[in-house]
Amino acid sequence: KTEKTSIMRLSGWTLIFPSQKSHSDRLLANRKNRKMSCDVIYFGSDGKTPITSEVTPENGWILSGNSAEHPALGLAFSRIVTEKDGMTEIRIPRDSLRETGGIRFKAILPDVGTISGREGDGSALIFPQEHGYLCRCENKASREFFFPIFNRSQAQCTMALCGVVRKRETILQILEDGRFDAEFRIRFNFGLEHLYSMDAAFLLRDEMDESLPEYDCVLRRKELAPSWQAAARFYREYVRRCRGIRLLSEKLENNPVLQYAVRAINVRFRMGVKRLPCPVPEQTPETEPPMTVFMTFDMVGEVAREMHRQQVGPAELNLVGWHHGGHDGAFPKLFPVDPHFGGEKAMVRNIRAVAKLGYPVSLHDEYTGAFSLAAAFGEFDMNDVARRLDGSMLDTGVLLAGGLAYRTCPKQIFRYAKRNFDRAAKLPIRGSYYCDVSSIITLHKCHHPDHPASRAEAAACWEKLSQMQHDYFGSSWSEGAKEFAFPGLDRAYLVGGTIDRRRPNMGLDKTLGAFDLFAEEIPFFELAYHGTLTYNSYRESVNAIRGETVYLRNFAYGGTPLFYYHCIFNPEWCNKGYGWDNDRFRYTTRENLHRCVAWIKEASDDNQRVADLQTAFIDDYLRHGDNLTQTLYSNGRSVWVNYADSARRTPSGQLVPPRDFLVE
Repeated sequence: KTEKTSIMRLSGWTLIFPSQKSHSDRLLANRKNRKMSCDVIYFGSDGKTPITSEVTPENGWILSGNSAEHPALGLAFSRIVTEKDGMTEIRIPRDSLRETGGIRFKAILPDVGTISGREGDGSALIFPQEHGYLCRCENKASREFFFPIFNRSQAQCTMALCGVVRKRETILQILEDGRFDAEFRIRFNFGLEHLYSMDAAFLLRDEMDESLPEYDCVLRRKELAPSWQAAARFYREYVRRCRGIRLLSEKLENNPVLQYAVRAINVRFRMGVKRLPCPVPEQTPETEPPMTVFMTFDMVGEVAREMHRQQVGPAELNLVGWHHGGHDGAFPKLFPVDPHFGGEKAMVRNIRAVAKLGYPVSLHDEYTGAFSLAAAFGEFDMNDVARRLDGSMLDTGVLLAGGLAYRTCPKQIFRYAKRNFDRAAKLPIRGSYYCDVSSIITLHKCHHPDHPASRAEAAACWEKLSQMQHDYFGSSWSEGAKEFAFPGLDRAYLVGGTIDRRRPNMGLDKTLGAFDLFAEEIPFFELAYHGTLTYNSYRESVNAIRGETVYLRNFAYGGTPLFYYHCIFNPEWCNKGYGWDNDRFRYTTRENLHRCVAWIKEASDDNQRVADLQTAFIDDYLRHGDNLTQTLYSNGRSVWVNYADSARRTPSGQLVPPRDFLVE
C-alpha cells in the first residue's frame, strides 16, 4: 500500500503498476523464481475504470501453490501449469474464479513477461496482424497499449497467437479457450531495463454487469528454433492436429467444383448500387434511393466472350449486387433478381451462355448485417438483430446502400441463409459461393434474452456458415482470412489490406499518436495455412496487373489473382489506406474491354505456372538481397520473385526476368 505507483490512461484503461524500477526488477526476477506470472485487471469503484494489479505478495495477494487470493479485493483464482504434447499449458479454470465482495474481474493475464525482449538485444515480437509482422525490440518510445485480436475492429489479426524471436530461440504462444475474447497488452521500451513485451489478456467481461464466461482461459507455448518460420511451421501442424484443419487435397476428393476453383483466377462484376452516400438510413419500398447501374447481365456475358476469345482460363466469375437493391441493398433479402440489370431471365440466359464457354458463375451474398428495408418487405425479423447489454439494437454505425446496417445475431442467420441458398441453388450457378464479411467480421456478443451469444458461439456460427456454403455449392468464399472461419472456408478474398502496412489496419488509439508499429511484414499466415485454402493476398492486389509490386507479392505469398469490375463503389472508402483505390477495370468502351481482358489473360497465364502448388505447403520464405525472394514449397519447388528492374540470378544460376517470377 505504500509503494510508489505511476498511472497511465490508455484506450479508456487505467493501469496502476509499481514504479518503473520495481516493475523492471519484478519482470527480471519473474523469469527465475517467481511462482505466479500473472496480472489481474478489475473494475474500479466507479464500475467502469479498469485497474491493473500485479499478482505479488507486495500488492496484497496471498500465493499458495497454484492459487492466488486477494482478501481486500475479494478476488481469487488458480493458475494450473502442465506439460502436454511437448508444450507448456497454462490454464485459469473457470470454477476457480471467485468474487466475494463488490469488486469484479475485468481481465486476467496468465503468463506475463514470457513473450519479451530488451531494447537492442536483436529480438523481435511476432504479431498476428494480417499476414504477420515482426516488431523489432529497438528504437521505440516507451508506451503501453492493448492490441485486439478478434474482439475489436482496430486491428485485423488473422490468428490468435504471438511470439518472440531471439538469437537462440523462438517462443510461440498460442491462445486456446478464451481466445475470442482476448487481446494483447503491448509494452515498448518499458522501465529501466527497456523491456518489450506482448502479454495475452483474457477479457472476462466487457462491462461490469456481465456474467463471467463459461470457459477456462487457456494458452500454450512452445520453444522452437530461432526463426519465425519455425514457429509458423509448428503452428501449421498444431492447427491440423488440434483444430481439425483439413488439407485442400482432402477437400478436393469427389468435388469437381473445388477442383476447378483451386486452379482458377477470380473475376467479379459489381452490377450496381443505390445512391451513396446513403440519403435514407431507414428505407421502405417507397423510399429506396435511385440505382446506379454499372453493368447489365448482358455486359457480363460480353466480357466472358472476350475472355474466351483471348483464351483466359481457368476462371470463376462472380456476380455482385445482382439481387434486389444492388450491392448492400436489402440484405438478407435477395430475390427477385433486380430488374435494373436485366432481371432473372437475362441473368439465367447469360449464366448458361457463359457456362458453355467454360466459366462457372457464382453469386455474392451476405448475412453479417441486415437492413430494416428487408423487414419492411417482410423478409427479416428485427428481433433477430443482436442486442447490446442495455437492450439496444447493435448496429454497425455505417450507412450502406440499404441504409443503416444492423448486426444480425449469428445464431439467427441460418434460416435466412437456408431460404436464400435453396432459392439460389435452383439457378444454373456453379463455383465458389461468396458470403461477404463473415470471415473478416469483428466478433460481437449478443445479449438478446431470446438468443444470447458469446463471441465463441459467434465464431462457431460463422464457421458453420462457411461449411454450409461448401455443402450447398461445393466451394465457400468470403472476404477475410480470420481463422475462426476455418476449416469451412475454402477461399479468402484477402488476407491483408495493403502491402507492407507498418501501422495497424484501422489505427489503435488516436491518443497514442502516429508511430510505426511494425518493422517487417512476414508471410506467417501463408506458411501456416497455404495448402488448406486459396486466397488473394491483399485488398490492394485486387486489379493488380503484371509487373506491379503487389501483383508480384501476391505470387510470392502463394496467392491467386483477383479482378473486380467496378471495384470502387463508395467514394468515402477511397484513398484511406484500406486498398480500395484501383478501379481500372470498368465496363466502358470496346477498346477498354480488350485491354482489361488482356490484363486478365496475363494473370491467368501466370497463375497456371503455379496452380499445381496450391495444394502444397509453403515451407519457407527467404530474402536474397533487397529485390529477390524465394518461396519454398513442400514438394521441393520454389517460386523466385524479382522486384528489380533488371534480371537477377538464383543461386543455381537460373535467370529471373525483371519484375517477374520464376518457378524452379
